[in-house]
Amino acid sequence: MSGQTDQPASSEDAPKQPPATWRPPSRTIPVLLGMMVLAVVIVLCILSAFELTPFGAGGPHTDDSYVHGRVTVIAPQVSGYIARVTVNDYQRVHKGDVLVQIDPSSYRAQVEQAQANVASAAANLANNQQARETAAAQLQQRRAALLSAQASEVRARRDFDRA
Repeated sequence: MSGQTDQPASSEDAPKQPPATWRPPSRTIPVLLGMMVLAVVIVLCILSAFELTPFGAGGPHTDDSYVHGRVTVIAPQVSGYIARVTVNDYQRVHKGDVLVQIDPSSYRAQVEQAQANVASAAANLANNQQARETAAAQLQQRRAALLSAQASEVRARRDFDRA
């Protein structure tokens, strides 16, 4: 080992590199990304303007379409809130089938109110009949009192005439 090393002995033996100078960063990648985003936005605007896929209605449409079907108007015999629907969608029904059940609570309350009114009227009738019977008894009593007073008057006149 005679003093040889892996490194050069002097800086003269090293390869020469050009002096380092500042260079601005490359702008090609951001410019390309910006142009791609702008192209995508333009394509999406065009698709949206003409209602093409992904912004389309998803199927055919028309302004003058019509549907053939049998439509029947139904109406309840009484009004009220629906408590239960007894048919399913698109189920065939026939005349007389029960389609919905109307909540009977409001009608039940009306029946109970009417029954209370009937009971009150019956009580008033009983009171009036009792009052009539009492008045008839009082009338009989007063007629008897009148007859008694008339008899007393007749006796008093006879006693007066005798004296």
